[in-house]
Amino acid sequence: MVSLRRMEDGAFNRFPMGEGAWGRIIYGPDTMSAFIMSAAWHAGDDVPAFENLVSYAAHWEFDAGVVRHQVLAASVASWIGTTLVRQASRQPDGTLLLCTAPHVKKNGALVHDELLWRRIDPAKAPMGGAAAPSPSP
Repeated sequence: MVSLRRMEDGAFNRFPMGEGAWGRIIYGPDTMSAFIMSAAWHAGDDVPAFENLVSYAAHWEFDAGVVRHQVLAASVASWIGTTLVRQASRQPDGTLLLCTAPHVKKNGALVHDELLWRRIDPAKAPMGGAAAPSPSP
């Protein structure tokens, strides 16, 4: 993962897991898994899991710039059995931008997260590479 950014009313708001958050997303033919952790969690600091780690596995499908993850298992129990919808777009530098569905906060602000992913060269990755759905241009 390159970055995880929270957007509010169309502008950058904050890094929800802090700057330097770390993650992987791995797509197989019909299932995927993802995990994201704060830099503190990745460093092995003693920090609360709920605020510093999220992971899930899902069946996935891609159509017309939208990827849907039908969640099978997750660190967030309320996600299990739901479908997480992400707008997907390949960026000019080859990264993949996944945007969560927007929601309205109590203060009326429209919020969504932007997750930017870069493909790993499998020859250089100690645990193997990651593949991502290929959005049509």
